[in-house]
Amino acid sequence: MWTQTVIPTESLVTVKIPEAFVNQQLEIVLIPMQLAEDKETRRDQLHAFFAQFQADAGLLNYERDELYER
Repeated sequence: MWTQTVIPTESLVTVKIPEAFVNQQLEIVLIPMQLAEDKETRRDQLHAFFAQFQADAGLLNYERDELYER
């Protein structure tokens, strides 16, 4: 995983990516952020942002042995 924080001044943004990501399929996620004073505040901001999607991964269960059966 790689992150970069930018403050765009227009709608077109060019981002230089690491060489390891060249010729690979990538997912680009844009998350608006406020500048946090500390890590705990930033963590709380991220939790609040993702909580609005109401995703529940509680039913996603697997056993490690299932991974090696294939």
